Amino acid sequence: MLDFRTYGPAVALHTHDFVQVVMPSRGVLEMEVDGRGGRVDAHHAAVIPAGAAHAFEATGRNRFIVLDLAVQAADIPDLGNLSDRVFFPLTPGLRALTAWLHTVHAPEAGARIDAALVGAWSSLALATLAAHPANTPTTHLVRPDARAERVWRAIDRRFAESLTLDELAAGVGLSGRRLASLFRAAYGTTVHARLAGVRLQHAVSLLERTTLPIGEVAARSGYYDQSALTRHLKAALGTTPAALRRGQRA
Repeated sequence: MLDFRTYGPAVALHTHDFVQVVMPSRGVLEMEVDGRGGRVDAHHAAVIPAGAAHAFEATGRNRFIVLDLAVQAADIPDLGNLSDRVFFPLTPGLRALTAWLHTVHAPEAGARIDAALVGAWSSLALATLAAHPANTPTTHLVRPDARAERVWRAIDRRFAESLTLDELAAGVGLSGRRLASLFRAAYGTTVHARLAGVRLQHAVSLLERTTLPIGEVAARSGYYDQSALTRHLKAALGTTPAALRRGQRA
């Protein structure tokens, strides 16, 4: 079932027996899902697993796209990794889909959406969600080599530094090529992609939760300067630091 919903004061923790996808149309929805806090806003969505205890709250004018999915439905793609994560950034494709639905379904039309539109839009949205980078498998392909594991942890600690593959490799007694091979075999990704992801996640968190100047956010997140942060954020989320910050405060 697809519809638009508005929310008000805090609702007590509750559960339901279906998966629920919540995407933005207008406003900010603060949520708690199985003890984890997060929000749905202009740049983030959420997948609430069936049976998860959750509560939510919104103030001011708000409107959200809500898709309820039966757990046993045969035509529903696997969103398991998004469900495990709950809150995740909108990709450019998801942003385009939410913006389009907001445009074609005017608020005065109420919550009910044309049945043909429901089917077409839901299929596109589910396919785009299934292809989201955060929905890719996160299990290790092989037991991680201890040296690759040390590099994984080092990235979490040292992401703000000017790190290179060779430097990280030397720290665990490997060549850059050997570390790259071990890391990909263990984690299914590259050292560079892991470092880029951690930096971006930290930058987004600072933009959302602090009033630090954008140049300072860039420096604290490991980017050479503000323009480098802007390029990476634009490529990953289709937005800029200033726009992301404005969206969070809308």
